[in-house]
Amino acid sequence: MDRPKDQHFGVAARLARFACAMLLVGAGFCGLAHAVRASVAQRMYLRAKYGFFRATSFEIPSITNGADAVEICRRAERLYPWNWYFPSWAAKIAYLEATDPATPDDRWQVALADATALAAEALALNPYDAEIRWVYAETMVANGRLPEAIAWWRGIVDLEYWNPENQRELASLLLREGSEESISEALTLIPLVYGDMRKRLSKIQHDRKKAAAEAERARKKAAAEAEKARKKAAAEAEKARKKAAAEARKAQ
Repeated sequence: MDRPKDQHFGVAARLARFACAMLLVGAGFCGLAHAVRASVAQRMYLRAKYGFFRATSFEIPSITNGADAVEICRRAERLYPWNWYFPSWAAKIAYLEATDPATPDDRWQVALADATALAAEALALNPYDAEIRWVYAETMVANGRLPEAIAWWRGIVDLEYWNPENQRELASLLLREGSEESISEALTLIPLVYGDMRKRLSKIQHDRKKAAAEAERARKKAAAEAEKARKKAAAEAEKARKKAAAEARKAQ
């Protein structure tokens, strides 16, 4: 009497196994498609950046033109939008083109806009890429947004205070801003930076101390000369007063 129920249960079990198998096959095909897309995008990146396919001897010229770099980056991103290397590399190429004196006027502004947008995209994917951070800050400077770049880099320093490279870049931006307040802030970073930047800041600090000492000496000298002139004038006035008094007594 229970056989029909058992048959129905067996059919349901087979259908469930078939559905699971289809899900596994679908997941496998999705994984394969994802892997193929990632592989093709990476090959595009390697070909464009390094000029060759790995494990082969077939060489082609690497891409150095900003417009071509942006285009190949966009193509790679469409295939695999999770790899920050694509927008990061294209941003660097576009920035180099934008800052190249040989770049025509009608091109460098486009290249700078591309560099700014691509650097922002790369940082959205990986905010810890030190090189692209620098590119992004430099694009802000090139766009006339130096105060904004300084404020943004202070956030980087707060995030990774232990990294002397972050302190060095902040000091560089502050010196480029050039105000008395910014230079004074940069000098507070001397214990936190190394190499050429420490030498540069130390020289600025030495020159400022030297200038302050010379100014103080000049102030003291001027004060001493003023006091000497005052005493001389007072002595001459006293001498004239006594002479006038003596002449007055003589006239009497």
